[in-house]
Amino acid sequence: MTFSCAVSGIVGTGATSYLESAEHVTQQNVSDQLSMDKMMVSDVVKTLEKRNLLTRKPQPEDGRAMSLHLTASAREKLKKAVPAVESADEEFLKKLNTKNRERFIECLIELNPNMS
Repeated sequence: MTFSCAVSGIVGTGATSYLESAEHVTQQNVSDQLSMDKMMVSDVVKTLEKRNLLTRKPQPEDGRAMSLHLTASAREKLKKAVPAVESADEEFLKKLNTKNRERFIECLIELNPNMS
């Protein structure tokens, strides 16, 4: 497993939790939360929407802003994907002793404070 795969897993798990737990999440919220470029988030949202994994609905308080919602299909896929990502993360990180693992995660958080 590569470093980028492991980091993607850590970020992906966080993003999934964020989308599932927060109400009225907008593309701007996702961009801010993950420190991602707005255009990249827009492209990802369009792709997920085409695959029927995400829907957009007008925000109740601001009809110009769109809330992102996972579809039932997406939630079903996530039930399988999240354990696989967590397992991949564990496989990647098991090479580090506890102290170094904690230090590595602290460094990731320092690089992207929104991960905590």
